[in-house]
This record gives sequence, structure tokens and C-alpha cells, in this order.
Amino acid sequence: MAPGTRRSASGSLIALLTVYLPTVSSANVQTSDSVYPHGTAFPLQLYELQPDSEIPFVTPNGWNIGQRYGWADGGGGVDALNQLMQLFSQNGIHGLPALPAIITVEGSACTSPPHCRSEWREADLADWIVALAPNTNVAYWDLPEELRYFRPAEFAIVQNYSTWTRAYDPQLRPNYMYIPPHYTQEQVRNYVRYLDVVSATAYADHLGFPHAWVRWRMEETIRGINLDGASIGADYLNGQKTPIGIVQLFKLADAVIPTPEQTYHDFWQLIASGA
Repeated sequence: MAPGTRRSASGSLIALLTVYLPTVSSANVQTSDSVYPHGTAFPLQLYELQPDSEIPFVTPNGWNIGQRYGWADGGGGVDALNQLMQLFSQNGIHGLPALPAIITVEGSACTSPPHCRSEWREADLADWIVALAPNTNVAYWDLPEELRYFRPAEFAIVQNYSTWTRAYDPQLRPNYMYIPPHYTQEQVRNYVRYLDVVSATAYADHLGFPHAWVRWRMEETIRGINLDGASIGADYLNGQKTPIGIVQLFKLADAVIPTPEQTYHDFWQLIASGA
């Protein structure tokens, strides 16, 4: 299994999720159709799935999870996120609802804004989760991206949010966070006990690596999972983990678009390497 399509700095689409391309009905998503590991449907995910008018055109090709940016600090409002989740459901798609954080851009301690973040109060995040939890098409709870384990305020978000989703989501859907592509197994292991779905971001073209590097990216992520004493599997409520691969489906202004052949290679290499 391999997820995600992510957006670049220029706003283009980016990454992938899965092993199997299911035919997704346009009927509303039901709990029994939940994606792995909460259910049995194999996930194929697009980051930044918009505009709304494009959604019906992706489901015939097997895409069954959608994500959209705009709620990093909660400013988009939970009502708007609920509407997006309902729109996804009407089109037979699961959603990756964002869990917001406070974004800090001032001060010398913040060396890479807007990634300097601190957590919401538990009561506020609980209200956010409770408002979204009735949606039956929540694929994974989406923690703020790239939270750094070596910054206590950011790592507290990973630790606490993963606890609070369990406390306030009656269906106990999995936790997920986008991890940057340069992390080694020693770095990945810091997140393993808090995440149920562990990402291996593999942007070979973007980083200028040969495409054989994609294999290392997935294997290194799995080594990080094992290094923390966890095993691979669907039983996430008892500590098993799902490694997923994120493929590059974007380009920056000074780059070339990855070819279909390169994307095909990267997708299946991730799966052959354990995604």
C-alpha cells in the first residue's frame, strides 16, 4: 500500500497512495467501505484535490481519498471542512481531515516558518474532532505536516493529538502525518509509536536522486518502524503500523514533469519494497 499526492510550493498536485486500484462507487461512502487499515479498501490518495468540479473525474480511475489545504491553523473553519468531507462522501471518496495547530512565524527560535507550530488546547481540538467524527468517510486524522521531533513544542503536537483522536473519535480512525523525504530510520523511529500510518515520501525528480533511491526511501522507513519495536500490519489499535509511499506528481517552476514511465516505476518500486 502506498498513499498520498501532495502539493508543492507552487500549489501543484503531488503524491500517491496504494497497491490496488479499486472501482469506487459514486454513492456515499459507508463505514464498511473504510480504507486500510481501518477497513479493507486499498487507498489511493490525491493531495490538494480541487476544484470541486474535478472530483467526479478522478474516482473512475480508482482514487478514493482526497485532501485539501486550508485548515493548517483552523482558519478555514470546521464547518467548511465538514462540507468538504460531505462533498467527498457524495462522490465516493474518503477524506483526510486536518487537525490544526497554532502557527508561529516570529522570533529567533523559528528558523523555518510556517512550520513552527504549537498545539491547540485539548478542549478546542476535542471540539474540532467531535465536529468531524460523525463523517463515516474519515480515512486518517491528518496531523500538521513535518512536525519536528527535536522541537519540544512541535513534538508535543504529535504526542498529544494522537492521544486526543483516540479519546474523542468514537470510531478510533488512524493517525497520520506527512514526514519529509530526508529522514533516516533513526529519525523516523521517533514518530512510530504515535502514528498508525507512516509515510515514506519519495520525490526522486524533485530531489535530484536516481529513481533507484525510491527503494531505499521505503526500506529505510520500514527499518525505522522495526527499530522502534513495531511490526507491519492492519492491527493499528494494538501497535501495528502501515507504511505508505508518497510519489511525486508535481513539478516546481524550474523542473520537468516526471514522465509516466518514471512515475510507474516509483509507484511499483515502493510497493515491491514493502509499502
